[in-house]
This record gives sequence, C-alpha cells and structure tokens, in this order.
Amino acid sequence: MANESQPESINHQTRINEMTNFKFEYIWLDGWTPEPNLRSKTKIIKMDFFDGDISTVPMWSYDGSSTKQAEGSKSDCLLKPVN
Repeated sequence: MANESQPESINHQTRINEMTNFKFEYIWLDGWTPEPNLRSKTKIIKMDFFDGDISTVPMWSYDGSSTKQAEGSKSDCLLKPVN
C-alpha cells in the first residue's frame, strides 16, 4: 500500500512547483462628495507562490474619471497594494 500512495505524493509535489492563480482584490475610496464610495477591482495573477509579501503584487491601473479622481484627459490612475 505504501508504494501505491507514493506516486500521488510525487504528483502533489509537481503541482506545487507549477504557476498558481492567485486572486487579489484592490479596494479604495473614490472621489465622490459629500461621501466617498468604496470601489474595488479583482485581478487574477499567476505566480510561483505568494508568501503574503504585498510588495510582490504589481500596481494596477484604472480610469479615474469614472471615480471622480481624475479629469477625462488625464484619467489613468494607479492602485498600489498596501497592507
């Protein structure tokens, strides 16, 4: 029986070494007044692994004109992940 379970163990190790999809959600406050609204975007990123170090997650762009955070002609904004 021990020999039969060994291939499963080897397969499990192989899968760990492959790229994995991680789901990240970026949450921020928009520029609406008198009260800002919560906004969010979700992004799936393929990584070897994620150890919780948020500095390894890339910045992400969005259109700031729809959130009242930028004018239409210069509306590209960046979201920087923080803890």
